[in-house]
Amino acid sequence: MSSPSSPDPASLPAPASLAIHLDLVGGIAGDMFVAAIADALPMLAPRILDELAAVRPDGAAMPEFADTEQSGMRARRFGIAPAKYRARTTTSSAADGC
Repeated sequence: MSSPSSPDPASLPAPASLAIHLDLVGGIAGDMFVAAIADALPMLAPRILDELAAVRPDGAAMPEFADTEQSGMRARRFGIAPAKYRARTTTSSAADGC
């Protein structure tokens, strides 16, 4: 299994001072972008989930992060897993603080 690509949080500037410039020509896959940001900056994952919980419609499933491995490489996924798969993945949610 590959090691996390995330830097040591102590070596990063405060999240409020971070900025990302996206020059998108053909679009972007939002779920993969959110997963990549949370993988690179894990201290943002709880805030992402908190912000989504604040706007989630009543009765709607809550998105979650899931760590997985594909072709020997560690990966992080983000989205709403089908109910039959929710118990099978290692997930992070707002309730457990990632």
